Amino acid sequence: MRFDHTTDINGSILISTNPLFAAIFAYLMIHDDRLTVLRCTGLVIAFAGGCLSFVQTTGQSISFGNTGDWIRLASAGLLGYRLIASANVMRQVDPFRLAICQMEVSLPFYLIIGLTSETIQWSAFSYQAVLGLAYQGIIVAGLGFIASLWLISK
Repeated sequence: MRFDHTTDINGSILISTNPLFAAIFAYLMIHDDRLTVLRCTGLVIAFAGGCLSFVQTTGQSISFGNTGDWIRLASAGLLGYRLIASANVMRQVDPFRLAICQMEVSLPFYLIIGLTSETIQWSAFSYQAVLGLAYQGIIVAGLGFIASLWLISK
């Protein structure tokens, strides 16, 4: 993800909109999910707050987001979709199996994108870096996703 095309605060705000997208996808994908007036009002207010982080003023001009902001917003939308799609699939599949399948499908794409869009600094390659990546990948992401999917299933 291009972190240099957005600010840290915009990125944090925009990626945190994924539950808002999840609410919309739940309405569209789960037949007994309802959008009440109160829920719609809350979603509109929350989305309006997220959109405020897009507005940028420089001198006399006003722009509406830059590349990194749109990438983060799209990522939040995909996270919201994945949450609801996973909840639907978990009615038939074990959460652990689902997390492993998601990793098997996504990791090759991340590898290809990383190798083609990032510069590898082989001089910084060390066992500490490998252990750090393994910790983030296995413990933080792997167990985190499995715990998240297990909680959703309950």
